[in-house]
Amino acid sequence: MHALRLFWGPVAGLIGLTLPLPAYACGSVGPSYFSFGAPTPADSSVGVPRDAPIAVALNAYAIDGSPISPSSLSLESATLSDSAGSEVRLDWSVWSSDESSLVITPLTALLANERYHLRVRIAESNEPTPAGAVENDTLDLDFTTGSEFTPALALTGELEISLRTEQVPTMICDALCGGPCRESGQHSALMAHVSVPALSGGTGALLGYHGALYLTPGEPVAVGSEPFTGSVSGVRASLQLAPSAPQTIDLELYDEAKANRACFTFQAWDPGARHVVSLAKCIDSPTTQQAPTAVDDGSSDSSPESRACSVAAAVGRGASGWPSLFLATLLGSLGVRRWARSCRRFGGALRGANDAVDTAPCVDPLE
Repeated sequence: MHALRLFWGPVAGLIGLTLPLPAYACGSVGPSYFSFGAPTPADSSVGVPRDAPIAVALNAYAIDGSPISPSSLSLESATLSDSAGSEVRLDWSVWSSDESSLVITPLTALLANERYHLRVRIAESNEPTPAGAVENDTLDLDFTTGSEFTPALALTGELEISLRTEQVPTMICDALCGGPCRESGQHSALMAHVSVPALSGGTGALLGYHGALYLTPGEPVAVGSEPFTGSVSGVRASLQLAPSAPQTIDLELYDEAKANRACFTFQAWDPGARHVVSLAKCIDSPTTQQAPTAVDDGSSDSSPESRACSVAAAVGRGASGWPSLFLATLLGSLGVRRWARSCRRFGGALRGANDAVDTAPCVDPLE
């Protein structure tokens, strides 16, 4: 057993990680079975924004008791063509929130007032179809665009940060990439309660938004204009964000963050990542008792060689109450690639590289 001590807070999803499941190595995923549900926009829709992605609900079924892993979805083909038969280049990803959806994103703006046909087919599985599964591996969808684009993604405010010393649970994890985990007493911690502003616009009205909150010492993360996939020396918490709902994320300040300015960088994006927004704020060392000061999130240079602790401690408190961020979201987007020397964090976590938003080392990914 490898004991990993960290603070996660009272995350309801943690219980699921203690159940006996087939063993899969860190970095691998078990097989799952998928079929198509309802698409958005619906068939024969008119006035679809010219840059809107197409979201298709996924029926997902576990195979042999393994956890359902959206990253194991494979497409045989996906084509989008206009009325003249010209094809549009596409990208696709799996978007996970309460449920999973396939998101098909045109890489160029569609023509105005044009009729399009989308055909998508799921690759044939080598696994037997689970009992009771809905078998629907092909989607044919027709829709007509309008003349408008989706509205810009907007934030309703700035980051708000407060610090408090609290007694928090200490979790013991048997594996480097997460569970099974269990609570083992409590420890005193300096907690940062970070309120991120509500989001509106973009294409997130139906599926919500994804995001990340970084805690780094000294300087904020230079996240750029696309979802950040680089390495950082600090902590990363993955977020699910509902439209028009602010959320509070609780992070324990580790030694480096307490010894330097503690910098918080927030980034959020809509399905298909057509719209991305970010904010950053740093607060001086708690010993100075100075007020938080705003920092331009483009003013720092984040080295790709920097290291990151690979398990973030964050629990969201949104409009629906505690917790609004479940553990699979937190772990699924961490992208653990390698492990390095131990670092003092959350009562003794491990330092490793966090260099990808879209990979899933142990559990379901979200992006």
